[in-house]
Amino acid sequence: MYGQLLALFFSLYCIFSYVNWQPNETAADVMGGIAAAMQIISLGGQIYEIKRAVSFGHTEYIPAELQFGIFLLVSQWTAFGALIGNYYIAVANFAALLVNIATVSLYFIYPPLTWRVPIIGVGPQQKKKE
Repeated sequence: MYGQLLALFFSLYCIFSYVNWQPNETAADVMGGIAAAMQIISLGGQIYEIKRAVSFGHTEYIPAELQFGIFLLVSQWTAFGALIGNYYIAVANFAALLVNIATVSLYFIYPPLTWRVPIIGVGPQQKKKE
């Protein structure tokens, strides 16, 4: 764990040093680009969950409430980024919105095995045994 924390702090130091070496006119754009890229890279986990649901043929282990919450949050951030003209925020969150829409659409294609999806009412694939 200490190694991970050390790597985190070293990475942050390198990023902030790199941004600090940039001219003042471009430093904000460089930091915005780095932040947007990191947010887009972090979508890899959700893309892996999509791959896993397709290979299993169900969405049993993808929490629906969390997906709906992410949808609302990312929609708000995308609109906010577009409204204020910060395209780093808008582009990164639009990418997250597309991945989230793909994840939510999996509930229709591959419903959960044992529970009903709230709000949209899809599932379950298996009937309860009595």
